[in-house]
Amino acid sequence: MKWLTSKKVAHGKPVCAGKSFAAQPNLGNLVIRMDTALVFIKEKPRSKAFGKVAVFQDPFGNKWALIQHF
Repeated sequence: MKWLTSKKVAHGKPVCAGKSFAAQPNLGNLVIRMDTALVFIKEKPRSKAFGKVAVFQDPFGNKWALIQHF
């Protein structure tokens, strides 16, 4: 997994970034948009104790976790 070290902005909204994840307020919609854009979704959204998580892979083979907290 990659380490995100700075705050980013996606689609005009701030993305909270931390170690190997990026927090998203609406994970389901983001994954649908990424899938439509032919991003390789490694793990579809699933529920965990802290919220929902999905994993995608970038063109270089790095895995990224996206998290939507409850």
